[in-house]
Amino acid sequence: MKIIGPDKSYIDYYHGVIASRIGFQNCFGIRVTQNHCCAVIKIGDAQPFTYGNRYRLPVKIDTLSIPMRNTLDDHLMNYPSSDLFELLAGKKSFQEAVNFSSEIEPKRITATGKVRA
Repeated sequence: MKIIGPDKSYIDYYHGVIASRIGFQNCFGIRVTQNHCCAVIKIGDAQPFTYGNRYRLPVKIDTLSIPMRNTLDDHLMNYPSSDLFELLAGKKSFQEAVNFSSEIEPKRITATGKVRA
């Protein structure tokens, strides 16, 4: 899922929702700005917040922390048309990513191997 900040100063790329023991839904992701990326989390209805190291763009994927790489892998697996990898690698500008806001939703495969919309 790709969410552009209200002032277009950042883009949050989330992977799936995780339900916690106390009933909150947590979303982990990667926040990308014009010059850097970092981890972002949204807990329940609260505003998302960033944490951890900031990585200057373009970034070499193998220099990201393991949780950031896992988040990237999960996001790209669920959203194969996402521009996140291109953005992190410097193959796409931040401005191009902000202006191209339509994201194709993933198609889930059922246990029988059939594709669900």
